[in-house]
Amino acid sequence: MNAWIRLIGGGILLFFMPLTIGGIADLFAERSGVLCMCVEGIMVGGAFFGVLMIRLFSETMAVWPLLALSIVVSMIAGLLIGLLHGFAAIHLKAEQNISSTAINNFVPALTMLISKSVFGTDTFTYSSNKFICCPSK
Repeated sequence: MNAWIRLIGGGILLFFMPLTIGGIADLFAERSGVLCMCVEGIMVGGAFFGVLMIRLFSETMAVWPLLALSIVVSMIAGLLIGLLHGFAAIHLKAEQNISSTAINNFVPALTMLISKSVFGTDTFTYSSNKFICCPSK
């Protein structure tokens, strides 16, 4: 029974929360009249650029400022991708579902291209002796 509680608390909720937050953001966007199906693309772009910042500056910066910087960079990347969707929908008069689908296809491909060109690989492997964790009780 204790293993199930650890699985639900540590594993399932860890992966469930970003999708829930993205769904709530999409709910607010749709209530305001914007069809934003590109939430997944925005999340992929933000996560990629946040991890990229951690990967590039992990040896030169302290842990907590690096974490704060990567969160800010993730938010800026998501904002720029959302602005791209807004520009296409408002100024270019594109259909919002077509623009969202294009962003959902383009952003993961762009992250793979950047990953290949910068690191020469499709995947990230990260190893460090710096850990961000809760203090033990």
